[in-house]
Amino acid sequence: MSLMLDPMVRGEFSRWQHRRVIKSLLYQGDPQMALRYITTLRPALNTPEEVKLKLTVLMANG
Repeated sequence: MSLMLDPMVRGEFSRWQHRRVIKSLLYQGDPQMALRYITTLRPALNTPEEVKLKLTVLMANG
């Protein structure tokens, strides 16, 4: 995860890959890392599912 969040590493992920990473972090019980991922990489929120996922992360860190 630290490699994915490193500012020197700029890989382009598709929307479905961002969703999978965030969901896997939540399923593993690590909402703080999911929040860090969202705030660092700032994936686009184009669908209601993506907005709901971000709200889930925010509420889990509440």
